[in-house]
Amino acid sequence: ELYILDKSHPKYEMAHHYHPFIEIILIDKGVLSVTLNTRKYLAKKGDVIIVNSGVIHGAKPEDCTYRCLVFSLAFIKTGNFTGDRLIDEFLSQDKFFYEKITDEKFYDQTLKLFNSMEDHFDQPFSVMGNVNLWFSHVLENKFYTAGHQREESKNHNSLQKLKKALNFIR
Repeated sequence: ELYILDKSHPKYEMAHHYHPFIEIILIDKGVLSVTLNTRKYLAKKGDVIIVNSGVIHGAKPEDCTYRCLVFSLAFIKTGNFTGDRLIDEFLSQDKFFYEKITDEKFYDQTLKLFNSMEDHFDQPFSVMGNVNLWFSHVLENKFYTAGHQREESKNHNSLQKLKKALNFIR
């Protein structure tokens, strides 16, 4: 799903939530204050925010226009053993995307992916090609970390309680 959010959007200020999907956030203008579990980032145009699976996240825009792409990595599996193995490492949380990436080429590739979703949604091969190029760019530039990113045990327990509360509200 692709979301385009400006002041007129009912979910302009992103309430804290989590899901099993990857979410890519691209800022078109202004500043977006993003919280990912207990970490806070200020993002502006040129930054790419990636929300890993299961991360509690929310955002507060400051005169901002931004877009979010939410999808399952399993969606890009092809049956190719080597490629699917790499994707499985992210799905099993053996690898995590960097949460904030400030890299001009990566921003351009992410922008290309978002534009293909908007302009060529009826052309799935074009969109899938851009998803694969985006993921390839992540791998080539090592915009990920290996190993489990566990919060400190105090934070981990608090996050688990928050997830229970969010599930109850949902």
